[in-house]
Amino acid sequence: MWERARDRRAIGHDPLTAEGTRHKAQGKRHKAEGTRQKAQGRRHKAGLRTRARSCAFCILVAWHNRFMAGLIVLLLSCVACVQAPVLPDETPPARPAALDSSSDERIDLRIGATATLPGTATTVTFVRVVSEGRCPKGVQCVWEGDAAVELRVAPAGGDAQTITLHTNDRFERQAVIGGVTVRLEQLEPYPEADKPIAPDSYVVTLRASAG
Repeated sequence: MWERARDRRAIGHDPLTAEGTRHKAQGKRHKAEGTRQKAQGRRHKAGLRTRARSCAFCILVAWHNRFMAGLIVLLLSCVACVQAPVLPDETPPARPAALDSSSDERIDLRIGATATLPGTATTVTFVRVVSEGRCPKGVQCVWEGDAAVELRVAPAGGDAQTITLHTNDRFERQAVIGGVTVRLEQLEPYPEADKPIAPDSYVVTLRASAG
């Protein structure tokens, strides 16, 4: 029996030797696998670096193209501005709109203020309150009283004239100026007992209509 065992070891059938050979083969395979994984990792990193460089290049090219496009647009705009001829202003001067016979215009003026009558080049200025004789609120009077205002009218190309209009219909309450009828509608504020009115607080309301 011992001779048979020696014969098997002699011809390579030693169990220990076969086991060691298998371990070595497995070790070589593991080492080869590790080497292959390392190679794959290096290739992956190289691919990432290549893609990163490609992306950076693409971004740089896009930015350069956008910059050049903007520069070209700016240059073309400058050339257009330089070459564009300057045309004289041929817009006719604005003319006042004619006042329709069926409408009227309200004009509010403080003392010293000036307005242009619609449809004309005539101006009217509220100069002063000539008299304040309206019956104050809270007081019983024989009659309603009257207030008078002074207006200065200046037609275009003509001499200014002064007119006086009243709040009471018993007196002259309107005047025709340059084909436009100007009527005194009201004078505010209305007087109250024991409350004097400051001159600069007066506001006259005129109504302009076709004469």
